[in-house]
Amino acid sequence: PFLIGAAIADAEGTHNSAVFLDINGFVQNIYYKRHLIPLTEYIPQSWFWKNFARIFHVESFELVPGTTAGLMNITSRISKEKALFGVAICSEDNVAKVFRQYAKEGAGFVLVLLNNGWFSQKEGLVMHAQHSIMRAVENRMPVIRVANTGLSGLIDRFGQLSPGSLDSLEQQRFFLYEIVPDSQKSVNNNLA
Repeated sequence: PFLIGAAIADAEGTHNSAVFLDINGFVQNIYYKRHLIPLTEYIPQSWFWKNFARIFHVESFELVPGTTAGLMNITSRISKEKALFGVAICSEDNVAKVFRQYAKEGAGFVLVLLNNGWFSQKEGLVMHAQHSIMRAVENRMPVIRVANTGLSGLIDRFGQLSPGSLDSLEQQRFFLYEIVPDSQKSVNNNLA
């Protein structure tokens, strides 16, 4: 199966999305990003922000947020059992409640798809990756980052990076990880 990023238009508008394709290439699930970035993915509708965008020539994609969690099932290659995982898109790794919800609902790991092409300095890429490390530790859940120009790799539930993970920027890489979801959850999962 493949999980790919896509812009999907429907009757509501265009969504920043993740599409999960099964082994036959059929759409199994779609997640629409719920937490959009102001002035990048949409312009807030208040008078102040509309005028700010007009004065400073801010152009936005005017994306529409999704309303449902990005929980998806994948079948284990070995046991053939279904495993639940969560999907976050780009800046959603900065939203702790997204990961907390996934952990509470039984996700064994979270996969973060992101486009870091708009960062102009290496430090921004590193800082963005630190959010995923925090989410992994907070929820005792592995996080896999897949970035087009940023830092990609596996972060385990203790915040440790798998060999080769997150150590090189803007290089084409291929990783193969075995994810073993852990039933031991953190205290954070009991929080509202």
